[in-house]
Amino acid sequence: MNPYDVLEIPKDATDKDIKDAYRQLAKTWHPDKNKSPNAEEKFKEINKAYNILIDPKTRQIYDQTGSVDQDGIPSNVDINELFKEMGGFPGFGGGFPFPGGGFPGGGFPAMFVNGMPMNMGGMRGMNPQEMFMRKQSNIKMVIELGLQDLFNGIKKNLDYQYKDLENGSMHKDSIDLNIHKGTKDGQQILFKNKGHSFKKSRGDLVIFIKEVQHKDFQRMNNDLIYNLKITLVQSICGFEFVIKGIDSQKLIIKNYDSIIKPNQKKIILNHGMYILDRKDSRGNLIINFDVEYPDKLNDDTKNKLAEIFDYDNKSKYNQTNSNGYVLCELTDFNDEQTTETEQTEGAERMQCAQQ
Repeated sequence: MNPYDVLEIPKDATDKDIKDAYRQLAKTWHPDKNKSPNAEEKFKEINKAYNILIDPKTRQIYDQTGSVDQDGIPSNVDINELFKEMGGFPGFGGGFPFPGGGFPGGGFPAMFVNGMPMNMGGMRGMNPQEMFMRKQSNIKMVIELGLQDLFNGIKKNLDYQYKDLENGSMHKDSIDLNIHKGTKDGQQILFKNKGHSFKKSRGDLVIFIKEVQHKDFQRMNNDLIYNLKITLVQSICGFEFVIKGIDSQKLIIKNYDSIIKPNQKKIILNHGMYILDRKDSRGNLIINFDVEYPDKLNDDTKNKLAEIFDYDNKSKYNQTNSNGYVLCELTDFNDEQTTETEQTEGAERMQCAQQ
């Protein structure tokens, strides 16, 4: 990650330029306002870039190394040398309060706990070693859950291991994981003091929720999309189906009053996902219609359809003429065909006959 590129500023940007760029981008990409699928990830990247560049020391180190690790610390840097450059540990060249920064006006970036922002300002005042080990003592864990579990919500006991960072020994622990109805992919759940241990204290455990793709439904925020295949006859003459909703209800889907076009969508209100922390409120179920056309019809069927739709299905160009027209033969297209001058031997071509 290049923090200058993320904040869209030059390398000689002033502190004011950095803050102004951050405020504008954070406002644009805040997940509460921007509903793009990548808004939350972009927002985190903006925060990380800001925290690197707003502090003169970390900015200088980034400019020297040109890279950062996943926690926003410049990589390829000896952590002891980093602390030494910043002033050293207490008792080693004088005390050193960790440099300010975070969001404009001070403070630290927010972590979301069950979807709610949590102030991380409790880290202010730690010395560099404590802050570094605090980061190292945190455990990040990914839990894969199906869409059904995220809809209903689940409670489960989770066993895991944590490490004593002083002596390297491993220990067992467990948590009670409570997944609320409507929890989304990528959501984080924080468990305080459940991470690795260091000097008789423990870091935090952060659970990342990963949604497993459902075989029937595709999630779009709080709505669900269901692809329903219908035939050409059903799209014109009408149909009725029974489908199973995400809540296992049997839903009757019927239409006899209108013609359904390919990829047309219809909405069934209040049959989507539960909306997190809004009691029993639900999104919508979106039916996307996939109209399947027949590969071939016999002449008798085509003539009957032409009669029904009052359509002349007889060719006007069956006979040759000398008026400069070109009678062409259409063949099936495939992705392997190209428009280059040299074509592979045996490739299908559209052949034309001069009339």
